[in-house]
Amino acid sequence: GLGCADILVRNGVTPVVFDKYERIGGLLTFGIPAFKLEKQVVEQRREVMEGMGVEFRLGVEVGKDIAFEQLLAEYDAVFLGMGTYRYVRGDFPGEDLPGVYEALPFLVSNINRELGIRDDRPWINLEGRRVVVLGGGDTGMDCIRTAIRQGAESVTCTYRRDEHNMPGSRRDYKNSKEEGAEFLFNRQPIAIVGNGKVEGVKVVETRLGAPGPRGRRVAEPIPGTEQVIP
Repeated sequence: GLGCADILVRNGVTPVVFDKYERIGGLLTFGIPAFKLEKQVVEQRREVMEGMGVEFRLGVEVGKDIAFEQLLAEYDAVFLGMGTYRYVRGDFPGEDLPGVYEALPFLVSNINRELGIRDDRPWINLEGRRVVVLGGGDTGMDCIRTAIRQGAESVTCTYRRDEHNMPGSRRDYKNSKEEGAEFLFNRQPIAIVGNGKVEGVKVVETRLGAPGPRGRRVAEPIPGTEQVIP
């Protein structure tokens, strides 16, 4: 959305940017922790763009505060840049147990608290808790490092392939290890276990098979190697 507005204003068009949040930036602001991206950088970008002629209407939700039909009637063109707020679920048993949190809501709630932004959702505080992060990508590393900063008792990351095939940033992985995270490679989660609340993650060991449709080697479960990470 900001990229579109930037190109338009540089070509003589005066764009108006609607955003339901109080700050611009989308996931740059609300999804990436401040220890990776200082939020003042995004605010400075806003000041620059406003100086170029971009108008921001923040805290306005299209479809609620203003009708989409009204935008079509008032403007010559409407660009849709709603962002990427959908996240992947594991689709295995136990995901709905209390104490299981999706990555994005966890990160957003923490950033909102740091920025002093009112959030109707509860803040997810992991201080003093044993944390298991599923997945070895950039989002997983963000969750690891955020949990450590919140004062988690321990943070363990499981990834279904080996260290060499991790999809995330090598720098973030290095930083996570230096900050105290433990990594269990070739472990694929198959269930979250617990009685009334999460008490552990059941995983199975894997080995790398032939490349799949995307060219990455498939993680194949090894029968009889199941274990529970408490």
